[in-house]
Amino acid sequence: MFRDICEWMKKPVAVGTMGLCIQKKHPVFDAFPTHSYATPQWYQIVSHADCAILDNATDKTFRPIIQMVDNFERNHKLGILFEGKVGDGRLMICTSRLSEIANRVEVKQFTKSLLTYLTSDAFDPKDTLDMETLQDVFVAK
Repeated sequence: MFRDICEWMKKPVAVGTMGLCIQKKHPVFDAFPTHSYATPQWYQIVSHADCAILDNATDKTFRPIIQMVDNFERNHKLGILFEGKVGDGRLMICTSRLSEIANRVEVKQFTKSLLTYLTSDAFDPKDTLDMETLQDVFVAK
């Protein structure tokens, strides 16, 4: 419907995502309480994100910690924050440009919570990510 309205008004069609799906009980949020959906504290973080399209990069059961819900026309699996084991290491990927909005109170707290998690024993990803597949997602062609 929104696409039709934009086209009827001869306006550019907006990106058209539908919100967030957040794993609110994930330990990365221990110092950043959240709901499982978008609330105002997420606005700047999401607005500065370039979501990773993970359709072919992960298996069907993989869910990002923060997933942008795409519109029904595209239906991509869009990751803002996700983690995985890569080889013998662990990887956390945040596609939000946090450094551009680092002065915001909510971003400071999110970053603190993220860094606390990354330096803790709780940072133990369950899913395995393939480096070659990730390169396909992030390397410009």
